[in-house]
Amino acid sequence: MRATLMHEETSYVARSRYYMQLQRFRAHFDDSQILVLDADELLERRLFALRRVFEFVGVDGDLFHPKFGVLPHRTEQKRRASPFGVRLANARRTRPGRLVPGRAWRALNRVPGVSKPIEPQPDPRAVLDRDVVDLLREEANQLRALTGLDFSGWSV
Repeated sequence: MRATLMHEETSYVARSRYYMQLQRFRAHFDDSQILVLDADELLERRLFALRRVFEFVGVDGDLFHPKFGVLPHRTEQKRRASPFGVRLANARRTRPGRLVPGRAWRALNRVPGVSKPIEPQPDPRAVLDRDVVDLLREEANQLRALTGLDFSGWSV
């Protein structure tokens, strides 16, 4: 894991530099055209966060759909395909595979040997170089200062 995170040809660290990424947008857009949300707000106060987004883009803030409260792609529900499961996933994309209902494929994905639950991963900070942690902490502090958000759920 450490080798992957720290490899010079990967973008894992760069993708975590939110202040740097925001600066690129600010070079082309006025701050009034940019809305920054904390992912925790979308997770914990989803309807409030969606209202903010809707109002920001000029849509009625009272817009509602029952699926707004649904959290898709929950990690504890995700599974990792076995080699056999990968072959099945490829078969799903074929012409005959597309004729099989999605619910059948999802049920098949739960069969032992086809996939297994994704195991929780160790905290990536444990394998990052100290200078990378310091860089990300500085990035987070710059983002906090710029946006006025505290990002209290962040670990740096």
